[in-house]
Amino acid sequence: MIGVIKTGLLRLDTPDHMRAELFGRGVEVRIAGDSASYLVAARALPFVHSVAAKDGSLQVSLDDPDGQSPALVQALIAAGAQIRSVEPIAHSLEDVYMELVAEHHAEVKQ
Repeated sequence: MIGVIKTGLLRLDTPDHMRAELFGRGVEVRIAGDSASYLVAARALPFVHSVAAKDGSLQVSLDDPDGQSPALVQALIAAGAQIRSVEPIAHSLEDVYMELVAEHHAEVKQ
């Protein structure tokens, strides 16, 4: 468990749960060639929440990356993609802190 404090306790939780709650869970699929050309294939899958092309990869938001990544990879290969790697998207604790502070700041302004 970790606690995030600014002027008071913002959140107390495990790092993994905070990351999943704030950013969701997902995978980065590195693809040979233009990754943007496979956006439609990824978006067509019912379990894909969002997908973005970035620096030769697709950033894909999923509920269950371990269970859903194989079907995602199969769909991308069927669309002609050459997969280089699939890695979980890992947000740092700094990312978590900055997001919590930004949320807190937005709440205070309201």
